Amino acid sequence: LVFLTEPPQSVVYQANYLDTATTNNEAEYDGLITALQLAQRLAVTHLTVRGDSMLLMQQMKGIYRVQEARLQKLHVQARELAACFTCTWEHHPREFNQATDHLSKLAPDDCTSYAHPDDGRHDLLPAEELLRVEELLAADVQHTTST
Repeated sequence: LVFLTEPPQSVVYQANYLDTATTNNEAEYDGLITALQLAQRLAVTHLTVRGDSMLLMQQMKGIYRVQEARLQKLHVQARELAACFTCTWEHHPREFNQATDHLSKLAPDDCTSYAHPDDGRHDLLPAEELLRVEELLAADVQHTTST
């Protein structure tokens, strides 16, 4: 989920179906890589990455080492993409990351990936789900800006 704060403000999203053999940490990296790729396509230069995985945020800051072999390749890919931006990494508790969590739970229901209409590569997110994501995002952003 990429939320553009510069005018015009908008939500750009993509939810990918991941098979059941994917670990939670692999899914976190997949989400990060997808968001970085979306930001790259949008020609973003400055990026604040907010995530609810303390492990991922600390690994991307270089504070924690990536010990799992399965994650090392994903970490390298994410670092290479992140190098294209001026990045700030922020950990946010899961309860204040509801929009992303909601979106991430949509694709696994039917093995479909959803993407922003401008992407054109996947099925569009149903309108009622987009409204829900935007409502949750507004609450998440309100909490972020008030702390």
